[in-house]
Amino acid sequence: QRRAAGGNGEPRPQGLGKEESPGAFCRRGSFLRRGPHGYLDTPPPLPGTRNVIEACVQTGTRFLVYTSSMEVVGPNTKGHPFYRGNEDTPYEAVHRHPYPCSKALAEWLVLEANGRKVRGGLPLVTCALRPTGIYGEGHQIMRDFYRQGLRLGGWLFRAIPASVEHGRVYVGNVAWMHVLAARELEQRAALMGGQVYFCYDGSPYKSYEDFNMEFLGPCGLRLVGARPLLPYWLLVFLAALNALLQWLLRPLVLYAPLLNPYTLAVANTTFTVSTDKAQRHFGYEPLFSWEDSRTRTILWVQAARGSAQ
Repeated sequence: QRRAAGGNGEPRPQGLGKEESPGAFCRRGSFLRRGPHGYLDTPPPLPGTRNVIEACVQTGTRFLVYTSSMEVVGPNTKGHPFYRGNEDTPYEAVHRHPYPCSKALAEWLVLEANGRKVRGGLPLVTCALRPTGIYGEGHQIMRDFYRQGLRLGGWLFRAIPASVEHGRVYVGNVAWMHVLAARELEQRAALMGGQVYFCYDGSPYKSYEDFNMEFLGPCGLRLVGARPLLPYWLLVFLAALNALLQWLLRPLVLYAPLLNPYTLAVANTTFTVSTDKAQRHFGYEPLFSWEDSRTRTILWVQAARGSAQ
């Protein structure tokens, strides 16, 4: 039996009985999301992660899979590229934004708990999965870009150089990796316990804008410009202005811009992953091919068009 624990303020586990002990927990953290204070500005509360660990200890649950993020590693505040890296690639993980800082600490808590004794005396076995940029059905930011393009008459304007590549992964393959990790954690505890794994599939390496156009293009949008149409210093200024307006307007109204200093830094820094660790450790192979993932996402965007008009 497996259960998924959410990312927002779980109550402290008190009085849990044996009948409430699942075989494995999948702890879902927060992905890049739109919240009450804008994009990427609402990190999951760390008490929730501690509470899930304590629940495992009290109920005798031995296996915990944590949904982490590539942003535990980077892109960092210095703009250093991470090109075709893997779980062992040296990289200076320097962060200031609450999201990567909180995700890194939550991941550390989960991995540090590996080997801790749970009720019954057996050890807790934990691992963490780090999705790269997730896309697919239900991707709110993709929908926002689509609606923005519709408002601009079917055009989007290039803001980031095409040479800045990012690793992306289909949401169905991320879910499938979680299923496999939870399934194999018991049999391969010595190998998988305390390990981290990037989530990956056959999606191509492209810039955020060029990758998004793989789905938005067939839905009628066009990307203008082979090069960024605005100088980078102007984007930095606009991102800072958005952050200032967001802070000033917070008591009065929701202002959640797509462009802010954090999203600009992430989009403008190459971060790609090349690894087979999950395949070697627990037999992961993508459940959905790139062609299937692309088709499913296009159909979802097209279905969203009716609600946007």
